[in-house]
Amino acid sequence: MKKTILLFVAVYGLVLTGCAGSKFTSIKTLGVGPEAVEPLPLTADLNVSDQKVRGEASGRVGSDLGNDDRLVKEATARALGQYPPRVDAPDVLVAMNVYKEPRGKDSLRVVVSGYPAWYHNFRTVKEETGDSAWLILTNTSDMGSKGSGGDGTGFWQSKQTWLKAAPSKNTKGRYLAVNRQLAGDVSTNEWIALEGGWLKSNGQYHGFEAGFGMDGDNYSASLGFNFGSSYDLPADIKFLYGASFGIWADISIEDQLSSNTDKVNYNIGIAGISLKMRWKFIELAYRGLLGGDMALIGDLDPEYGANWFNQYRVGLYFEL
Repeated sequence: MKKTILLFVAVYGLVLTGCAGSKFTSIKTLGVGPEAVEPLPLTADLNVSDQKVRGEASGRVGSDLGNDDRLVKEATARALGQYPPRVDAPDVLVAMNVYKEPRGKDSLRVVVSGYPAWYHNFRTVKEETGDSAWLILTNTSDMGSKGSGGDGTGFWQSKQTWLKAAPSKNTKGRYLAVNRQLAGDVSTNEWIALEGGWLKSNGQYHGFEAGFGMDGDNYSASLGFNFGSSYDLPADIKFLYGASFGIWADISIEDQLSSNTDKVNYNIGIAGISLKMRWKFIELAYRGLLGGDMALIGDLDPEYGANWFNQYRVGLYFEL
């Protein structure tokens, strides 16, 4: 009996000793729901390969087996090398075409093709960045038993998909362009015009332009300043818009046989808009200039007039 009492006392003492050395900490938590967090909008650049890829999938479709979207997604994953998923494989298929071929009552063969692309340079979107959008067409072909066209649904459930794209990312700091005027109302006799300037990483550019030429008694000269912005379009095409300031002039001399004097005509453009389309290093450009014309005949008072001049040009563009 004494042994039992002693054992109970020893165990009770150990329990009290252990409790005396224990520390208790209380933690308060706060639940965070979707309404408490405002995610920032994200955008990213696409690095698109110029090598086209192809993927194929076949299977049964039906109300109890799922629709053809499952096969389209599987074929797309195979084209991207994401079947099974891989971390180094492309993320998306750009300019995708989908071909659907029925095989029997409830079987379907799907073939997709397009250009693989990787997302990179993820960043938050700021309203002041002025991001633009460009259009990618997603064509589908749903061949029925009589060869009829399909309903146009595909991986993105639409024939048209808008992808967000930032302005052109210039990787070099300077540019040089050589231009030749094809048609227009001012600087019509220029042999060539040289333009050079600076590029900014956000797609903006600014530079100077100078040209000269003559044809008999007709002379042309220009000296101006150009600036604007560049935006990327599909197929390595860039769209540029901006403004020009300076002097674009024509001087022509005509013999006035009746008065034995010369008539001198001046056409001068001062400021206007500039639009360009560039593919790789080839440019097509339009410029509209606000200016005026003047005619001088001997001692007579000059004749003045305001005018709008057009220029249509082709050129070669190089980044330095």
